[in-house]
Amino acid sequence: MLLMRLTRLMGKSHALLLRHYLLWVCSYCLMQGLTFVLVVPIIRAMLDLRVDDALLWLLPLGVVLTGYLHYRAAHSGFQVAATLMNQLRLRIGDHVVTLPLDWFVRANTSRLGLLLSQGVMEILGLPAHQLTPLVTGGDHARGGGNHFFRLARSAVRGVSISHAGAGVLVGQTTGA
Repeated sequence: MLLMRLTRLMGKSHALLLRHYLLWVCSYCLMQGLTFVLVVPIIRAMLDLRVDDALLWLLPLGVVLTGYLHYRAAHSGFQVAATLMNQLRLRIGDHVVTLPLDWFVRANTSRLGLLLSQGVMEILGLPAHQLTPLVTGGDHARGGGNHFFRLARSAVRGVSISHAGAGVLVGQTTGA
């Protein structure tokens, strides 16, 4: 429903731009999930004092790739917002041209100015503040986009608790 409305607002000629944006956001989400999955075995290896494990190089690679995909998704989102803004202003302008001259009184022109300044700007936040969190499962609009780090912290706590149950605490070695 939301995608159909956005496609209709942007025009069918710009639908590919919206699809590319969604592709970047989905690939960012998948890479973020894969990077999160890599955290647990690496933390376990580090807690077992196997620092030279072969998976250690995958985490920085995953973080860098996730950062790149996030940048591309954000850049694509700005392109969608700019295209949406241009299309809305053109559509509003085409409609204003058809209005009779007696419509242009002080009250109507002030409402039109408000629509062009605030109304269009509110719609521009649609991809970033509603569509991206819907796809990513995060709450980016209120600054809660660091859900990956909260999950990673919880996973580390879960690993340290499982090791504590086995008698190995973080930062301590078992004396033999």
